[in-house]
Amino acid sequence: MHNKLTIFLSIIIYFLLHSVILCAQQQVKPMPFCSEEARQQLEAEKVAYITKQVGLTTTEAEKFWKLYNEHKKNFGKVCEEEFKLHSQVNENTTEQQYKEILMQQQDIVRRKEQLKNMFHQQCLEILSAEKLYKYYKAEREYKTVLINKIKKIK
Repeated sequence: MHNKLTIFLSIIIYFLLHSVILCAQQQVKPMPFCSEEARQQLEAEKVAYITKQVGLTTTEAEKFWKLYNEHKKNFGKVCEEEFKLHSQVNENTTEQQYKEILMQQQDIVRRKEQLKNMFHQQCLEILSAEKLYKYYKAEREYKTVLINKIKKIK
């Protein structure tokens, strides 16, 4: 029984950490550790970096970033729901409550995937497959650039 409880709690902790990390990356609210001005500057740098790496035309950039911002807003709302869901867990949480939370978590995972798939399909209406591929690559690269920038500050 003790081993099953340990495994179950490990799974819950994994989902919590994984969700918090993913949502933190997608959060639309200002970051508490930097000013609104700094956040806007980072966002502008990201837009410039990705636009350049992908080679977006002015028309493509206008349409793409409008779609991107809408997706980010919708994804952020789901992440907020997820954070609220996991904040309900405490030492008094019952087995039934854990089951309900896990079911709700699975629904959130499905909704996130639906949002990602919808964003992908809508992007293909604006961009070529090659440019969409370059966007995904640039998004990953920018995270590395940002991490390196933060490391240099510390």
